[in-house]
Amino acid sequence: MGFCKFFSSLLIIAALAIGLVTLLQYGGFLPSSAYEISLGSVGLFSVFCLIIYLVAVRLASSANIYQFNNVVLISVLGKLALTMAFLAVFRKIYMPESKFVYVPFLLFYILYTIFETYFLTIIGKQKKS
Repeated sequence: MGFCKFFSSLLIIAALAIGLVTLLQYGGFLPSSAYEISLGSVGLFSVFCLIIYLVAVRLASSANIYQFNNVVLISVLGKLALTMAFLAVFRKIYMPESKFVYVPFLLFYILYTIFETYFLTIIGKQKKS
């Protein structure tokens, strides 16, 4: 997967996610803290996917065939650690009254995990070619 295709896909996903959250916010379906955590999560996951993509492309052509597998492992563990830290900081700063504010975050976590799996699979297949 080339960088232009990856980046345009990332921008489309981010734009759709932000658009959906904005519509839900202005429709009165989301509390303000849910809007803020949603925008933060879109930014966090977008930057994380960009970093993982750049590392994966570099290591996919490595002579050591296991380095690409390490990228996948680091991706899973890194995203888990970042997610826990992000949620802890958000909870400490905003002290949300409702657990509902975490639902958009969870949906974006799943969306970006699917996207990450998609582009890592493509990069892994290109490596074998």
